[in-house]
Amino acid sequence: VGVHIADVTAFLKEGTQLDKEAFERATTIYLTSKAITMLPSLLSEQLCSLNMGVDRYAFSVIWKLDEKGKVLSEWWGKTVIRSCCRLSYDIAQLLLDGAIQSSWDQGLSPESIYKELGPAPGHTIESIIKSLKDLHKISQSLRSVRFEEGSLTINQVKLTIQLDPASGLPISFKPYVMKATNHLVEEFMLLANQQAAKRLCSVFPDTTLLRRHPPPIEKQLTKFAEFAETLSFIKTPVEYSTSKALAQTLTELMAQAPHSSIAHALQLMCTKPMQPAQYICAGNYAPSSWHHYALNMPQYTHFTSPIRRYADVVVHRLLEHSIQLESA
Repeated sequence: VGVHIADVTAFLKEGTQLDKEAFERATTIYLTSKAITMLPSLLSEQLCSLNMGVDRYAFSVIWKLDEKGKVLSEWWGKTVIRSCCRLSYDIAQLLLDGAIQSSWDQGLSPESIYKELGPAPGHTIESIIKSLKDLHKISQSLRSVRFEEGSLTINQVKLTIQLDPASGLPISFKPYVMKATNHLVEEFMLLANQQAAKRLCSVFPDTTLLRRHPPPIEKQLTKFAEFAETLSFIKTPVEYSTSKALAQTLTELMAQAPHSSIAHALQLMCTKPMQPAQYICAGNYAPSSWHHYALNMPQYTHFTSPIRRYADVVVHRLLEHSIQLESA
């Protein structure tokens, strides 16, 4: 399995005026009707966009995995890739569900079939479906193992807002529904970020940029536990000594709640004690403090979004240096 991320640093050279501007902006800011980008559109929408059928520079990690998603071998390097198709989450889900099997018009209206959808020469819809199903199977195993090991997920409702084309004012909204394809991509992005952190911590333990999530504020978590245990429908004690224990407790609380709105309220209350994640230089903290609480990972970083997040640019540069040292 390969995860291929746009090689932004091939164009964004350290110390240039463009690099300084990206550093100042730090991230892309998404508004309802537009985005204030970290990088100019020539990069974010063209040269660094992994468009179908076009050669693009990428930073890749390629794994050999078993069926459970365990990494058996790993390779990191700069590559040139040519995407065979460009799928939205919705279209990928139609492929997974079998609504599209050999032709796009089986599940899409004519106006929804765009040129960049693909497939590129040498590929077929059938071959794309096979790859997608294989990835989905592995991602399910990755997700299952991650939760078994204590990863904590608190799903807050995300809204999609429809704007009036003339006035630009909101006219309606609805919850964004997460699909299996969202989870598929999420699992491989999490794995890539985790493996990048492992590699960098072994090569540059003093200077690596990590994404640390500190434990919750204990006083507030204790208050949540005390409140939850007063509820008549709660049949089990609230355990929160570790993120794994809290994840298991939250699952049980939500299952015991008499109504989905109450379950959602409990989930929201559980977010109150959580502290925000932070970027750290590994050398400024003891290895035991590198831990990412919510993901329950000993180290974690951001590698997968260099187009919209400057932290990932730093990680790409560190990874490139690690490869150069390895081959020296």
